[in-house]
Amino acid sequence: MLSKGIPKGLSFVSRNVIPTKCSKSQICQLLQVLFGKGTEIALTTDTDWRRIDVDIEFTKFGNDAMANIRRIHVSMKVQKVLLYS
Repeated sequence: MLSKGIPKGLSFVSRNVIPTKCSKSQICQLLQVLFGKGTEIALTTDTDWRRIDVDIEFTKFGNDAMANIRRIHVSMKVQKVLLYS
C-alpha cells in the first residue's frame, strides 16, 4: 500500500480511446470536439519521492479533430509529503 509515502519507481500506464458516442458527459463531449471521436490516448505516469511526471500522447486522430496536439508533458516536484495513518 501507499500509506507510508510514494515509493521509488512507481509507474502507471493507461491506454484509452475517446468514445464515438457520449451520453451526457460534458468532458467526453469536449474531448470529442477537441481531439476527435476515436482518437487514441496513452497516459504514462512515473513517480518517486521527488517528482511526478505525466505524459499524455494522442495518436490516430479522428477525422473531426480540431486540435493537432501530439504530446503533453507535465512534471511536478514534490514539496512536502504528508503521511496519514
